[in-house]
Amino acid sequence: MAAANGAVEPGRERSWPSLATWYWINAAVLVVAVLVPVWMRTALHRYHNLDLGYFAQALHGIRWNDLDPFIPARNLRLFSDHFDPILILFAPLAHVMEPAYASLLVDQALLLLTPLPILLLARGRAELLGLGYVATTYLLFNRAILLAIDFPVHPTAWAAPFVVALAVGLIRRATWLTVASALLLMACKEEFPFAVLAIGAALLLARDRRAGQEGRRGWVLVALASVWTILAFVVRPAMLGDTANHAARVLGPLGAAPVATILDRLRSLDYVKPLLQALIPLAPVLYWRARQGLPPQWPFLLALVPLLGIRFVTNAWGLHYMSPIPAFLAAAFLGPDLVRLPRKYVVAVAALVLAVGIAPLAKGIGSYRSLPDFAAPRYRAIESARLYLKREPEGAILTHGNLAPLLAARGNVWGMGGWQSERDTIDYRYLLAEIPPRGNPYPWTHEQAAALIESWRRDPANRILRDDAQLFFAERTTWRKRPAGGR
Repeated sequence: MAAANGAVEPGRERSWPSLATWYWINAAVLVVAVLVPVWMRTALHRYHNLDLGYFAQALHGIRWNDLDPFIPARNLRLFSDHFDPILILFAPLAHVMEPAYASLLVDQALLLLTPLPILLLARGRAELLGLGYVATTYLLFNRAILLAIDFPVHPTAWAAPFVVALAVGLIRRATWLTVASALLLMACKEEFPFAVLAIGAALLLARDRRAGQEGRRGWVLVALASVWTILAFVVRPAMLGDTANHAARVLGPLGAAPVATILDRLRSLDYVKPLLQALIPLAPVLYWRARQGLPPQWPFLLALVPLLGIRFVTNAWGLHYMSPIPAFLAAAFLGPDLVRLPRKYVVAVAALVLAVGIAPLAKGIGSYRSLPDFAAPRYRAIESARLYLKREPEGAILTHGNLAPLLAARGNVWGMGGWQSERDTIDYRYLLAEIPPRGNPYPWTHEQAAALIESWRRDPANRILRDDAQLFFAERTTWRKRPAGGR
């Protein structure tokens, strides 16, 4: 029976399932409803080169003697684009299995690991069962992470477990966990040092903690984030030269017309829906905290300021961009101060998570209708061409974005209408394309893809390997092997 203040009386928690049982139930549902369908769609060549093919190429290209490989999908060396050295940790996996599947394995394993630091924090403490339940369901099934998993593989989403681990490290006053988590978080993308810097600054600005352990950890986080920021934005461009200037996407509009940019973004209201989708499932917990007079963990709310600011100015709220935000919200609101959280709040959070995430969950479950496609002519044609190309590892391939991910191990794969410019004189040996309107030639139209196919079809110098209702596959016989290092 509930106590007067709404809390669960001592002893009642024993009727709840264990945290391990709750976690495995949630994990099993996630695997069946979301993760397996992503593998199926990958195997059926249904995912575009952005970003699965990009990171499949990156993981496979990283070697001990080349930590910064050239990535055809981006037409840049790896760290000339984003600075995400977390990839180096997982690159060996892409050399023992298909790189696209290795990328998925890392992506989904890190997702499944995200709630574990909180579960370990609550382990053996019956009064924190509610916290463990809420954290597991919210972190695994929030809409932002479901959308990111369906745009598979991006280190922006990989940040989530390290955010949670950093929060637990600060709660447990475990310096080693705090430092390791902060380093891994910053290694996911060059925006996260700003979040770590904000967390460290918040710890330093707490007057009652300045001289304590939190203050010392604050200095450590500020120092780590400052050094990392200098490496990412000063040392890296100086060393690599040709570096994508992602900072200009934020600083450019603000520098040119700050007031107009802010007013334009505010009027667009594009930020309202994704932010509400992240916050609504936490509404019961926020209400409970208000009733109990519990303040949030301010360092993690402060960390959201630079991250949400970047998304606001660049108007980037979809795909994988929102995926780390729920982890920071969880770190701010799902802490060990949620003692004896009543069961009705746990049920309410689970119901709201399901309501907000029902569309991506339904899409994942609906993917099982594609199982007969593995026996269809389209799949057999693509697989036949892919196996042929694996046996012929020399020469560049030009292909649809959705055919590129499972060719990453072969290397030298370029997407139609990709990052290559007209001044790039790439000597393509092969053209592999689905017959329009099949395939995904984005950013090209199907008409552009059809025109390219027709030009190859009419060129007598090309050997047609396949040309039917499913696939066009041809080799340019005038292609000549280039010296090592050539494209």
